[in-house]
Amino acid sequence: HLDKNQLTSISPRLGRLQHLERLNVRANRLTSVPESLGELTELQDLRLGGNFLTSVPDSLWRLTKLKTLDISENSLSSISPRIGELTGLHMLDLGHNQLTSVPDSLGNLSALSGYLYLSNNRLTSVPAALGNLKNLAYLNITDNELTTIPESLGNMSKLKELRLYNNRLESLPESIGE
Repeated sequence: HLDKNQLTSISPRLGRLQHLERLNVRANRLTSVPESLGELTELQDLRLGGNFLTSVPDSLWRLTKLKTLDISENSLSSISPRIGELTGLHMLDLGHNQLTSVPDSLGNLSALSGYLYLSNNRLTSVPAALGNLKNLAYLNITDNELTTIPESLGNMSKLKELRLYNNRLESLPESIGE
């Protein structure tokens, strides 16, 4: 755990720690993370939130053993469609960024069973593919600019909590609550 420090960079040599399962660098001053992050193939829990990241390295999408990914509270304006390759994720936090859209490939994350945070972004819509996340328990899309949500969200039969406040919604799809 290296969270809540003043780190401005991480050495590319971090990739040598090939048995590392958890990396927490939340709440530092990172503006980038090294491409060698993708060499941490045993990583299951990665927390990069609360930094100053405007992007994440493409190598991140090779970490297929990840169960938890937190890249919240950064300055990300987009997320690669390759995020859909992280099919083992149980929890994903993309909240508090500057995202104007999220890729359809989020619908490939069928193992998501804990939470998906998309709150406090600039989303005007979310993909219908989110309805594929049938095991998800908690979905938070508050504080965005949504005017509608897809009918497919009604397919999320295990959803225990759906947060949509502070958007521009005028109605909900009939499928919600069926």
